[in-house]
Amino acid sequence: MPSIQEIAAGLLEAAAAGGRALLSASGHSVSIKPDGSPVTAADLASDWAIRNALTQRYPDIPSVSEEASIDLPQDAARAPFFLIDPLDGTKEFLAGSPDFAICVALIVKQRPVAGVILAPAARTLCMAAGTATAFTLDDHLQCHADSARVLKLKGREPAGKLALVTSHSHSDERSLRLVQHFHGCSHRTMGAAVKFMAVANGEADLYPRGTGSMEWDTAAGEAIILASGGAMLGEDGEPLIYGKVEKGFRNGPFIAGRSKALVQSALNQWAAC
Repeated sequence: MPSIQEIAAGLLEAAAAGGRALLSASGHSVSIKPDGSPVTAADLASDWAIRNALTQRYPDIPSVSEEASIDLPQDAARAPFFLIDPLDGTKEFLAGSPDFAICVALIVKQRPVAGVILAPAARTLCMAAGTATAFTLDDHLQCHADSARVLKLKGREPAGKLALVTSHSHSDERSLRLVQHFHGCSHRTMGAAVKFMAVANGEADLYPRGTGSMEWDTAAGEAIILASGGAMLGEDGEPLIYGKVEKGFRNGPFIAGRSKALVQSALNQWAAC
């Protein structure tokens, strides 16, 4: 298998292809999937562009996508595979909010080792492969290399009160109780994977999610959080496992944050509730 750095570059190219396809997709006609979530032509266009780019470059590495899940054998999930969310935040996209993103990650031994989150409306991209890097983008979704900055959270102390971000479309009582526990913290809601970017770039200290999610929602975000020196743990205090074929690629609740100590403190508060 190519190096993680080389594959991360391929993830970046695939995400950019998805972003161009997404923004050029005509119309916002909506269909409802069996799970009740919306899907648009933009979701499908982005999905095809990303999977096509990855297949051409890495034909031996399978992909699992929100819009085109491949039924991996249970033992095959322990081999490398890609996880794709071609449009994370479809509701925000339809509402005209910039809080939507494309997420692409590489999973090795059931853990994310490289990932890209592209927020095309915000013209921002974060990439992880050993370290996390943020880029600004031009109108053609090309990275400005001279604008890249390495994201480092390790050892960072919050400037004043804590900042928490929670989901705009998937608000939950447990996360709101956590906001109340950290009395005086600042709190804002955001859509999609841009919440991971907010933690990785230092805008937020904690991102709790008290309800379930899908693996393609979190893989790229977790790779970026970890590469920037942060932490992300499930409600059991353990790292998330990816490739859970038997569970339909579903995650349980989790908390992401700027440090393991802060995440553990938040998890302890959850356990006490």
